[in-house]
Amino acid sequence: MAKIRRTELITRKPYEYHECGCWHGLLNKILLRCVGRNWHIADNRRIAIICPLLDQLGVLFLAHGLLKLLVFKPEGTAAYFRSLGLPGAVGYLTMTAEIGGGTLLVLGIATSLVAIGLVPLVLGTIVMVHGAKGWMFSNEGGGWEYPAFWALALVVQTLLGSGAYSLGHKLGIGWF
Repeated sequence: MAKIRRTELITRKPYEYHECGCWHGLLNKILLRCVGRNWHIADNRRIAIICPLLDQLGVLFLAHGLLKLLVFKPEGTAAYFRSLGLPGAVGYLTMTAEIGGGTLLVLGIATSLVAIGLVPLVLGTIVMVHGAKGWMFSNEGGGWEYPAFWALALVVQTLLGSGAYSLGHKLGIGWF
């Protein structure tokens, strides 16, 4: 990330502060227009927010995908998806998305694309499984509270991007 001189800060617009490839500039521009307030997070605070969120989201997806792969086995997962009225192939796609997406999130590669790509998967659990069980996830069968929070966390991760110190940024993948 290039250092910005103090004189450049005076001439730049508020949404042009970050060059790390995240959507922070876009979010700042929207907030300036809607509420007239600047949303600027210093880089060291952004690192403190991005790293744990990336790791936690990635580990959760890895845990869910590996549970389907190693405990329920691919055939059992496909059978469960068929019992929901979906094709069995969706079970295999879900395992692949969870394991692949979790790995990419932990590594910090293409995080915005991965995070926004996983949102429909999580929202699908609300529609197909958890929605009819009520709000609280502690309800029998699990409610939709946790998947809704998970979807929101993925949207936040999409807006934050990978961060300047992620592997994706080091590989030159940009805001992804």
